[in-house]
Amino acid sequence: MSSPSQLYRLVPFVIAATALACGGSSPTQPTSTVTQTFDGTVLQNGMSSNTFTMGQDGTATVTVVSFSPVSTITMGVGFGTPQTDGSCPLIAASNNVQMGAVLSTDLTAGSYCLAVYDVGNVAATVPISYEVTVDHP
Repeated sequence: MSSPSQLYRLVPFVIAATALACGGSSPTQPTSTVTQTFDGTVLQNGMSSNTFTMGQDGTATVTVVSFSPVSTITMGVGFGTPQTDGSCPLIAASNNVQMGAVLSTDLTAGSYCLAVYDVGNVAATVPISYEVTVDHP
């Protein structure tokens, strides 16, 4: 039979073993980033949108690669939720976007649309073509 003093010496080891068996924090998995490139054309007072799916919560970032034929034009760019009728109601947007601009927002996993739209600067006879990239988890 063990003496009480011998049992007390085992207590720290039992506590440590129990703590290890109960878990602790597991290492987090690195988030991989997906980059998608979209292009389209915006007519006067119009909007063009492209859809993408985020596999997990995180930050979505759009970068305006180009506007043409007027590279200095100011446009609107935003993230929205795609609707069955093809519309893209915006949930985060900027109405003051030029070529090279970056817009980011935090989104939960799901389907989204990226919209590029006229804020009053597209001429009736000169539609604007665009290219953007979207980085997201």
